[in-house]
Amino acid sequence: MMRAARTGERGFTLMELLVVIAIIGLLAAIVLVSLSSSRSKGVDSNIKANLKNATAQAQLFNDLATPNSFEGVCDTVSGIAAGRQVAAAERTYRSAVSTYADGTASAWNTAQCHDTTDAWAAIVPLSASASGAVDAWCVDSAGASRRVTAVLGAHSYSCP
Repeated sequence: MMRAARTGERGFTLMELLVVIAIIGLLAAIVLVSLSSSRSKGVDSNIKANLKNATAQAQLFNDLATPNSFEGVCDTVSGIAAGRQVAAAERTYRSAVSTYADGTASAWNTAQCHDTTDAWAAIVPLSASASGAVDAWCVDSAGASRRVTAVLGAHSYSCP
């Protein structure tokens, strides 16, 4: 039940204002924390979508190559779509693109794409990947598309 204000009473007390400000600050902190996890999930979804597209592009490349070959699928310069999709996924993760070499193993924080005549594989770290702890998405020519906790080894053409 509200009481009528007496003559000379106006507004809120300092304590009431401080309580309202504290409640608003607490609610804002909760919202910011939930937005952070949503952003991380969005980054991971983008990486997975790019790698799914890379798989389709690699198969088209193999079907059109003479003779049927995956050699060159990881090329990011000559217009090969699969290599560009892997590079786009890596840019989503870290705003940079590695030079993909079959003889190079990936690290916890870099993407890698290996190709040979008969097979290919690509791996890109997910947002949860941390120093020394691999958390990545891997796709390969055998149809694998999954989360992995190991790097793609040198001259490796299948997901670990």
